[in-house]
Amino acid sequence: MIAGALFLTAGHVPATFDVCPQFHPTITLSVRGNRLNAEVATTHSAHRCGLAKRKQLDSDRAMLFVYRDERIRRFWMKDTRIPLSLAFIGNDKRIQQIAQMQPQTPNRRYVSQRPARYVLETNLGWFAANGIRIGDAITFSLTDTNSSNPDARRCQSECGHKDTRRLL
Repeated sequence: MIAGALFLTAGHVPATFDVCPQFHPTITLSVRGNRLNAEVATTHSAHRCGLAKRKQLDSDRAMLFVYRDERIRRFWMKDTRIPLSLAFIGNDKRIQQIAQMQPQTPNRRYVSQRPARYVLETNLGWFAANGIRIGDAITFSLTDTNSSNPDARRCQSECGHKDTRRLL
């Protein structure tokens, strides 16, 4: 029993533990002429961490969560220190729903009303401040990430496509 406790405290981390924050390749996206540099989260671990444990998010930064298919998506703010706005986005790259999320509210869930393929997290109020509404289209290309980058290759694999252009 004591040996097991010492093993865990000696720097060994269980395989299911996600180390956050994580940083990912970025792309530039645009909505209603407003540009953001968005980190692209494509892996299960990246989806779980999101922007957790970040102390700030620059005004021109965001995180785009990319999924293999459209499904009901659920988000929470566990270990997230900054207030965020979140947009659920359909396969057509149109905003379906916008939510305002307060930091350190791990018991609150933000659930898409319709199946979503993408989710975009920004600083709190970014969508409203830029006149962005439900139905607006977001322009981005996932081929902007370098395919020699291991995260881009993981996207190709985990998002179910060998060619990231099929994710568009």
